[in-house]
Amino acid sequence: MRRIGIIGVGEIGRAVVEGLCDGGGASPDVFSPRGARTAAELCERYEGVHVCADNQEVASRSELVIIAVRRPASPPTPPRRSEG
Repeated sequence: MRRIGIIGVGEIGRAVVEGLCDGGGASPDVFSPRGARTAAELCERYEGVHVCADNQEVASRSELVIIAVRRPASPPTPPRRSEG
């Protein structure tokens, strides 16, 4: 089984962990430290799941990395000037 790392433990990251663990597959054994409360809950709930020190450690320890983060917000578009 591949060693799976997840960067991002928001709603999507949590759903991936729960799906892998509850679905009978291997649990991801590493994920990023952001979202400390969610990360701690998932570590407590599922054997083999733990938090790495940073995203680099997630990448270094994993054969497969799932990026589960929101894309950055795009800057507001300036209003168009009417041509007249």
